[in-house]
Amino acid sequence: MWCEKDALSGIFSDALSRYGVTLNIGRGYDGWSSIKRAADRYYWRKDEGIDTTVLYFGDFDPSGEDMHRSLIERFATLGVCPEVPKVALTHEDAQVLPGDVTKADDSRAAAFVAKFGDLAVELDALPVGDLRSRIQRGVEEWMDMEALAENDRIEREQRQELREGIDRIFSDSA
Repeated sequence: MWCEKDALSGIFSDALSRYGVTLNIGRGYDGWSSIKRAADRYYWRKDEGIDTTVLYFGDFDPSGEDMHRSLIERFATLGVCPEVPKVALTHEDAQVLPGDVTKADDSRAAAFVAKFGDLAVELDALPVGDLRSRIQRGVEEWMDMEALAENDRIEREQRQELREGIDRIFSDSA
């Protein structure tokens, strides 16, 4: 998962906790070192025959849309091409959320306004419950939930075996 907004990281971390999904906080246009670390994880998955999807959450404004494009291009430059759907905010979201006009000093504003109109909406405008739901639905749409359930079952069994082993050690030493 990739989020443009550091201020929302707590909501994302909480919503992702049960899935074991890595959260990348972009803080705007993310630096190459962060993108390289992510790309290295995706190489490993590719070598294992696993496709990677990066769910993107960002503002619906000229920079937010361009950051999404830039992330995809920079991954490609590093030789990885995960799917990167923009889960939020979309043009549809911007039609129903409170927004503002685009920043006139943004060099990408003219092209954005020509394509979408003069409307900019911050990711923070999405109500927290809706954001949390969107995060979880996005993960569950792309993740193999049966594999996650099986992994959870195995972990529970291993924890139980560990507890029983510890109990045996301590009861034998008493």
